[in-house]
Amino acid sequence: MSLPVLFDFDGTLMDTEPAIHESYREVFRRYRTEEEFDEEKQVAVLGPSLDVMMSMYFPGEDVEELKTVYRNYQNAHMPELVRAMPHAREVLQMLKERGCPTAIVSTRKTTSIKLILETVGMADAFDVIIGYDMVNRDKPDPEGIRKALQELGYPADTYCVYVGDSPLDIQAGRNAGAWTVAMISNLKKEKMVLDEHPDRVIYDLSQLADALPKEF
Repeated sequence: MSLPVLFDFDGTLMDTEPAIHESYREVFRRYRTEEEFDEEKQVAVLGPSLDVMMSMYFPGEDVEELKTVYRNYQNAHMPELVRAMPHAREVLQMLKERGCPTAIVSTRKTTSIKLILETVGMADAFDVIIGYDMVNRDKPDPEGIRKALQELGYPADTYCVYVGDSPLDIQAGRNAGAWTVAMISNLKKEKMVLDEHPDRVIYDLSQLADALPKEF
């Protein structure tokens, strides 16, 4: 049986950057000023969970209320703001043909992941989906990766591939003992991701086949 390939979601499988930015911008409009959501913050929000970033940028505010504003805006504008990454479908088909089980391990809420997959017509593309609400510890902790492996029917310490676009993804993969593949979908994040020394680097999902270890 082929070994499993696990993916981050935002910025790796899905081009959700416009949705993330516009949703944060809506929160800043309501609770601070739109101008405060500057370029530095726009890069920083790509990867960490909403809980972490909302607590950081809106101290003293009700984080659950902020997340509701964020999610309501994003859900209302999902069709025009979210697209699958180029070649995502082809890569998943390639992995299926190789017999590699696939899973998502993300800091996005599970229901949101499923909604986006349904919106882009990929609802049945993955064997397992692990959102942040299904773990006790966020990335860089390897809990999500280990949980996904167990739900795929493997021991938690099974050697696997983890593909992600943020430093947290590479750290989590390394902490899980995985082969880490950095997907550089935003060049503004390139240096910080490469500083984590992933096993391989790709700039398009079509390059994933050549970035897999020989065991795959």
